[in-house]
Amino acid sequence: MHEFGRTRFDFYAEAIKRLGISHSDIVLDSGAGNGNDGLNIASTYNPRLTLLLEPLNEEETPEEFDNRYIHLAEQINDNNLENVVLLPSPKSNNHSPLPNSSIPEESVSYLLPIAGRAESLPLPDQSVDIQLMIHSAYHFDNLNTAFTEAARVMKPGGRGLAITNGPDDKSEFKRILKATEAELQSEFPGTVSSWLDYNVLARWLSNYFDDVTIISYRDAMVVTEAEFPIVRWAYDSYRHLFYPLIINDGRWVRARKKFLEEPVLSAIQQKGEWLDTIDIAAVYFAKPKSNLSER
Repeated sequence: MHEFGRTRFDFYAEAIKRLGISHSDIVLDSGAGNGNDGLNIASTYNPRLTLLLEPLNEEETPEEFDNRYIHLAEQINDNNLENVVLLPSPKSNNHSPLPNSSIPEESVSYLLPIAGRAESLPLPDQSVDIQLMIHSAYHFDNLNTAFTEAARVMKPGGRGLAITNGPDDKSEFKRILKATEAELQSEFPGTVSSWLDYNVLARWLSNYFDDVTIISYRDAMVVTEAEFPIVRWAYDSYRHLFYPLIINDGRWVRARKKFLEEPVLSAIQQKGEWLDTIDIAAVYFAKPKSNLSER
C-alpha cells in the first residue's frame, strides 16, 4: 500500500537517491514486481542496465513472462523516454549473460526482465553494482541463501538498499485484517512483513555486508476519498491468505464492507480523511565482507 503521509514526503524517492546511481552502474531489483520502480530509476538516474528479477509463475512461458512488462514499453513510449529501452528477457534460467559488451557507452538506460529467484540468481559473480530489495526480502524463501547469492553477484564496492516496514506500520489496517480473521473464523498469519521488520532485516544483512545503516521514517498515513481505492486494493490483496471458499461464497466481500469500507468511508465523510500509521525504513548495505567465504 502506498504511504500517503501527512507531510507528503516521498520516502522512496529519497531513499533511492541516496544510493548515488550513475550511468556506469548495473542495478539489480530483486522482487521487481510490475517493474515501475526499475523504470523510474532508469528514467531518473540513467544507469546502463536495470535488471528486473521476478520468478516465473507456474506453467508460465518466457514469452508470457515478457508480456508482464508490456506496460513498461507503453509508458516509455507515452512519456517519450528516448533514453530508456526495454529489452526482451533471456529465454533460459541459466546464468544469463549481462549484455555489457553490447551496451554502448552513450546515455541509453536499458531495462531487462529476468525470470529467477533471489535464492539462485541467474547472474555471474561480481556483476552488479547496485542491489534493491524494496518490500521483497520478506518474500524470500530462505534469507541465508538469498543474501549469500546477493553477496556473490555484488561487485567490490557495490551498494544496496532494502526497504521494509516496522512493527507499528499500518496498525489500523492490521487491526482491520485481524477483525476479518475473527469474523471469517479463518486463521490469518498477519501481514507478510511483520516477521522481518527493519531492525531484524538489518541484523540479517550485517552477516553478509558491511556498513549496514537504518534510516527510518514515521508519519501519519492520510487517506482521502481519491486514495481510498488503493486501500481497498491492498485489503483485497490479502485474500489469498484465507480459504478459497471464503473468497468465493461472498463472505470476503461482506467482511470488506463491514470492517474496511463502511468505517473508512464514514471517517472520510466526517473528517475528510482516514488516518493510519507509517513506520518504515531504508536499510543500506555495502560490499560483502572479505571473510564471507570463511563462514
